[in-house]
Amino acid sequence: YPFPRMADDQSWRAAFPWRGARTVCPVVVGRDRELGGLRRALDAPARGGGTTLVLRGEAGIGKTRLAHEAIAAAKARSMTVLVGRSLQHGQTPYRPLTEALFAAARAGPLPDVAELRPFRHALGTLVPDWRVDDGGGEVSAVVIGEGVLRLARVLGNPAGTLLVVEDLHWSDADTMAVLEYLADNVAAQPVVLLVTVRADENPQANDLVSRLEIRGAAQVVELARL
Repeated sequence: YPFPRMADDQSWRAAFPWRGARTVCPVVVGRDRELGGLRRALDAPARGGGTTLVLRGEAGIGKTRLAHEAIAAAKARSMTVLVGRSLQHGQTPYRPLTEALFAAARAGPLPDVAELRPFRHALGTLVPDWRVDDGGGEVSAVVIGEGVLRLARVLGNPAGTLLVVEDLHWSDADTMAVLEYLADNVAAQPVVLLVTVRADENPQANDLVSRLEIRGAAQVVELARL
């Protein structure tokens, strides 16, 4: 049966709309344990605390799908959701954190509350809209991390905040330093930090995850093949 000749790829898509389309199953199969862990983590802010959860596994194992399930569940709880991703090429300092906070910046100016004022310069390192001309110099990962933590608490009031950082294995050293501070200090805040990382890439990222797990600052969920 001869198919009609198509002048371009767009014509093919119009004639055969299913070709090249990505189908996502509406039900997550075989991950009941992992989904239960995500839901328990998202319950922490309602009790006044926070937690760090790391999804680790090989490429294509389902880390991003589980992260999307967590995002949907957080929104159902009326939590504030901030999402950022590291990229394989061009490791811009703080890229996933800047992307995550841009969503807050588009929603309006930095909240003018007393606990954030000392950190305006640090947060301005991540979001140009929030920069202030106060003569401040370079700021450390610790100060940036504390600024992000306090901002997440303010933005998430009263339901809490979910901060998702995808593809830690492609993050720069500055981002990893801030995430380490966040993981070490999030337990007393209504903030959930969710990180995805490949198990077989970037020893520095996996060393960080191991350190956090050893000292009890993060729960690591190893995703095996189904």
